[in-house]
Amino acid sequence: MNKSIQQFKLNPVINRILLCLMVVGLVVFIIGLFVEPKRVWANFLISEFYLLSLGVGAGLFIASMYVTNAGWGTAIRRVPEAITSILPVAGIGALLLYWGIHSLYEWSHYSVVVEDPILSEKQPWLNEIFFMIRIIIYFSTWIWITSKLLITQRSRIVIIILNILIIMYVIQLSFLSWELLPSHLHL
Repeated sequence: MNKSIQQFKLNPVINRILLCLMVVGLVVFIIGLFVEPKRVWANFLISEFYLLSLGVGAGLFIASMYVTNAGWGTAIRRVPEAITSILPVAGIGALLLYWGIHSLYEWSHYSVVVEDPILSEKQPWLNEIFFMIRIIIYFSTWIWITSKLLITQRSRIVIIILNILIIMYVIQLSFLSWELLPSHLHL
């Protein structure tokens, strides 16, 4: 029996409309960088965190289905697998935060760090270079873990590794959440 897989293709008119909307969004983003950069970078950060949460949440959902040997998830497994494909895009977006660090984070200003004793103590952890290194480590780990989740063979050793990876996933997501959002809110 030869079954062909049907690919989804957007209507060319809808495709052009979406492309135009994307260009409009990019233009508005660039204009906003000149008009009110703090607000634009804060909104970008929240959008970035939303994308990140979708990708990581889908990955955790897939991993928990495999670890618990949930048979019911087979019918919907492809949906969260597709959602995890947003992680590389979210990773690029997180790298773009480098240019918004000074608008987002108080600890990125040397004059503020010198005057604040608490920020001075946190300086080894809260600095631009180490912040970006951590983001690269987090996203590369998540993308690697997700690629391992998409493997179809499941052996006992793979399930044990998945248990360890789930713990890493959650710990790293917690750390990145604490770093991205509360430090932006100056808590």
